Amino acid sequence: MLILSSEAYCAEFSGYLKTYAVMQKEKDLDVIEVPKMDLLQTTLRLKLESKGERAAWEVHYELNTVNSSRRLSSYVLPGSSDEKLPVERTYRYNDLNREISKDDQYSLQQNLDRLNIQFQLDSGDLTLGRQAISLGTSRFVNPMDVFLPFDLRVLNTEYRPGIDAIRFQKPLGNLGELDIGWVFGRDGEWQNSAAYAKISSRLRGQDFQITFVNTESLLLVGAGIQGAIGNSGYWLEVANVSGDDDYTRISIGLDHALTDNIYFMTEYHYNGIGTTSPQKYFEQYERDAYQQHGVFLLGKQYLASSLNMQVSPVTTTGLQMLYNLDDRSAFVALSVERHLTDDLYLDLGIYRF
Repeated sequence: MLILSSEAYCAEFSGYLKTYAVMQKEKDLDVIEVPKMDLLQTTLRLKLESKGERAAWEVHYELNTVNSSRRLSSYVLPGSSDEKLPVERTYRYNDLNREISKDDQYSLQQNLDRLNIQFQLDSGDLTLGRQAISLGTSRFVNPMDVFLPFDLRVLNTEYRPGIDAIRFQKPLGNLGELDIGWVFGRDGEWQNSAAYAKISSRLRGQDFQITFVNTESLLLVGAGIQGAIGNSGYWLEVANVSGDDDYTRISIGLDHALTDNIYFMTEYHYNGIGTTSPQKYFEQYERDAYQQHGVFLLGKQYLASSLNMQVSPVTTTGLQMLYNLDDRSAFVALSVERHLTDDLYLDLGIYRF
């Protein structure tokens, strides 16, 4: 990591280099056959940021290269291959040509992931340009999050994908906020764009949130609450969607620190657009909810849990499970992360379906 003096250059330059070595075992699932393959992905992210008394700006640029022993389309983990979203899902007015070079087993892509300026006004913060916007507070699956949410299987989740938006955040009292914005899709056309509003407040130790999202094919109305019950935290979020598809999504969960070094979370998720029949899973992908509105789970009912342990000041282990309550299938991830130096760490993981 390289950091330039902010006093001399009025900006900070930094970045990271991540390399993922992935070995995918052959597996014959009920609805798909997964071949054996090896994959090596390297991501370089460069960041230039500046903060002043009344304004701040940031530019983030990524280069991503993938080498595979088989066709890249055979890889089953998203977010770490050459997966390319359709333009109606990117929520970007325009973009760089993502693919610099590609063949069946190799891909080199670029991504201008942040390009924004924020003004600190007397009435609130105004942010213009490519930025990250997250709606809701659920820990595993967020019913209100329609702007490029992370799939639970994604490996690199350090930065949420940037979208093009005009966003205004106004404080309401000491602990509340009004967050409104217009999100630009391809060429700024309404059928690719969205408007949203989020109101949050705190009452008697509990955090409340109401969210509205409107696109050409969707009207989402959501509400959420989070707080504490004794020594445990809880959250509940409900989102009702009407439009081309009508459905409801619900997440309710608890978290608890078992000891100073062990942390546990669990969450139940109801996916009203999902199906209980594995034979219909591939048909689900054709629906607007999956193509445009951030839904990625195919079933109806899920239980997600995680257990994280701080083994030492430089070593952390984690166990995460997503269980489909309808077809009894499960996704389990075991990881170990160790910091070798201040700027270098090693992360090992096993993903099992």
